[in-house]
Amino acid sequence: MTIISCLRTVSKPSLISQFSKPKPKTQQSCSLVVSSIVMSYDKELAAAKKAASLAARLCLKVQKALLQSDVQSKNDKSPVTVADYGSQALVSFALQKEFPSEPFSLVAEEDSKDLRQDGAQETLERITKLVNDTLASDGAYNTSTLSTEDVIRAIDGGKSEGGSHGRHWVLDPIDGTKG
Repeated sequence: MTIISCLRTVSKPSLISQFSKPKPKTQQSCSLVVSSIVMSYDKELAAAKKAASLAARLCLKVQKALLQSDVQSKNDKSPVTVADYGSQALVSFALQKEFPSEPFSLVAEEDSKDLRQDGAQETLERITKLVNDTLASDGAYNTSTLSTEDVIRAIDGGKSEGGSHGRHWVLDPIDGTKG
């Protein structure tokens, strides 16, 4: 299962006060702000559904053919699977495609540090194959085959720590979660 959330922080604290104390001249502008937010949310919701669907397809493929080599232990001894990495790569990739000109941050659990170590090349190649197979079978994104470096960049697209401004997506691919 993949959980995706999108949080938007607004740099104008007065936006809430506009709704609670509408004046005749600002009431129309408030409804425009609400309409704009709803339309933007619809686009974000559609993108989240698309990204989660891709991640779910990858997880199902991994679940059907789970190999012991697909499960690794992180430094804290919690498991991480190719599905965790692949899901994060797909969600990051999909959001970049859906919002190419809109800056956003992705706050996610995994990073590529362990995948860059000696002995992890086979795992990285498996993740890359899963990501490419999932993208090819979906057909939603007309893209060439991603390289292992493309997949690593997509995974590391989740390194954001969030912040007080902008659009923030929070991702927790829970396929390998301990407990």
